[in-house]
Parts: sequence; structure tokens; C-alpha cells
Amino acid sequence: MESRILIRQAQVLVDAARAPLSQSDILIERNQIVAIAPHLVAPDAQEIDASGLLIAPGLVNGHFHSHEHFHQGRYDNLPLELWMHYVHPPVAPPPLIPE
Repeated sequence: MESRILIRQAQVLVDAARAPLSQSDILIERNQIVAIAPHLVAPDAQEIDASGLLIAPGLVNGHFHSHEHFHQGRYDNLPLELWMHYVHPPVAPPPLIPE
């Protein structure tokens, strides 16, 4: 018998460009999402009530590299070691002031 999980009544964040899908069900078979829609039917699935919860795609270490997009194009054609010196300096720069 295959493993099936049905997550019920969740708000599902599909991507940042769209509003979350409200009160949607998610059907998972063998560790893979196979359907996202309201009122899915899967009588043999383990059910999880997600009422009032938001489900978002998994992020892979997004917190660690998120600041680096500010450096795109600033230090072109540098070897990795020099680029890392600018992006992650060994000594912290002075704090920014409002001016």
C-alpha cells in the first residue's frame, strides 16, 4: 500500500506573485505533491487538518545568501577569494548612518 497524505483546508502559497490559495487541500503520494485543489477526495489517505495555517514552499538556506543579490554587478570578474573579501569582509565595516 502506498503512502498517501491529505492536508486539508490550508492557505497555500504557490509563489510570491500570487495571493495564497485559501482553503485548499494538498494530496501527497510517495513524498510528492500530486494535487492542490479545494475539496480533494482520498479515502485511504492520512489526513492532517491545516485550518488557519499557511503552507509555503521549502527554502534551501535562503537566509544565508539572501543579502548577496545586492552585490550583483559590483565586483565583476573577480576570483572567488577576492569577491568573498568584499561580500564577507574579515573586519566588519563601520555602521551606516542615516546620511
